[in-house]
Amino acid sequence: MTESKRVKELKKQQKYDRMRDMRVVEYFDYPFVLADSPVEIVEGYVLVDRDTEEIFAEYVFKNIGSKPIAKLSITLEFYYYQNIPFNVTHFEYSQKDFKFGDILSKRTPIGLKNANRRDVVLSGECFGGNVLIKLPDQRWTKTKFKLVSVAFSDGKTQRLNKLVIGTGVRVGELSGIDKLVFDEENIFEEHEKMFPAKTVPQFSTSSWLCCCGNKNSVTSINCDKCGRNKEQVELRLSKNALQTARDKLVSDPKRRDFHDKSRFSQNKFLETQEERLKKQEQGERAIANIERRAAARERRKLMLLPRYVFFLFATASLAILIPLIPSLFDGSKITIEGLLELIYYILTS
Repeated sequence: MTESKRVKELKKQQKYDRMRDMRVVEYFDYPFVLADSPVEIVEGYVLVDRDTEEIFAEYVFKNIGSKPIAKLSITLEFYYYQNIPFNVTHFEYSQKDFKFGDILSKRTPIGLKNANRRDVVLSGECFGGNVLIKLPDQRWTKTKFKLVSVAFSDGKTQRLNKLVIGTGVRVGELSGIDKLVFDEENIFEEHEKMFPAKTVPQFSTSSWLCCCGNKNSVTSINCDKCGRNKEQVELRLSKNALQTARDKLVSDPKRRDFHDKSRFSQNKFLETQEERLKKQEQGERAIANIERRAAARERRKLMLLPRYVFFLFATASLAILIPLIPSLFDGSKITIEGLLELIYYILTS
C-alpha cells in the first residue's frame, strides 16, 4: 500500500469514527495529579457504539512538561476476578496514524486538519480527544491504566511505567464542617462566577491541580483555565491549609456549635465522676425497662390463644347449662334427681 493510499484510509477511518453514534457508559475526571510525569490525564470515557455494540475508551491528556511531545505510549490491563490480566491493550498517541486526535491550545481547538499535520504536542496543550481505543468484548471486573513512556521532539524518551491511580476530594463530596471551612477559606469570589471550585487542590513536583479542576505545569504561576494564583490557592485551599483552618475552628470556644462531631464526646462536658455514673445508671435502667416491656408484650401475645380457647369453652358451657337450670330446682330447693340429670347430660354430651 502506497503512503498516499494509507493516508486516505486513515483519514477515512478517522472520519468514520467521528460519525459513530456513541453512548457514554462511564466517565472519569481524575481529580489528582501524578508525581514526576510530563503528562497528566484530564478525563476519560468508556463508550459504546449504538449500532455495532463495540466498546471503546477515549482519554484526554495534557502536556504539562516543558518539551513538545512526539509520542505517548500507554497500556490498558483487563482483569476478571484474578490477579493476572486476561487482556493487555497497547496504544500509542502520535502523528504517525493521526492518533493525536483533537489538540486544544488554551482550551481552543486548532482544527482537525491542522492537528493531523502536527508532529508534536506543545507544552500546555491537550490531546487525545476523539481517538478511540478498542476494548475487549469480554466482561471485566477491574482495569489498570499505565503511562508507559513519552518520546519528545528532541528524540529523547522518558520511561514512566506509572500506574494512573490517586486520591482526590471533590468539593461536592465535602459535608458539615469541612464544607464550611472550604467556603470560608475560598477567597476567589470573582473566579467562582465563571469557574466554580470543583476539587480540593493538589500539588506535586511536576504539576498542580487547581480548585477549578484544571491541571497546570509546576512552573505556571496562575491557572491556565481560571487564572487563580498558584501561591494563593496553595496557601488557602490546599489539604494542609484546610486542616489547619479546621483545627482552629474546632478549638475556638466561641464557635462550639461547629465542633467536629467525629471527636465529640458527651463525657467531656460533664462536671464530676458522680454525674457520669448517674448518667450511666439511668441509661442502664432505661434499657432494662425497655427490655422488660418488650418481654411482657411477648408474653401477652402468647396468652391470646389460651384465652380465646377458654372463652369459647365457657360460652359453650353456659349455652349447655342455661336450659337445664330449671330442672335443678323443685320450687326453691335443688333436687338430687335434677343434679344427677345435669351431670349425666354433661358427661354424655
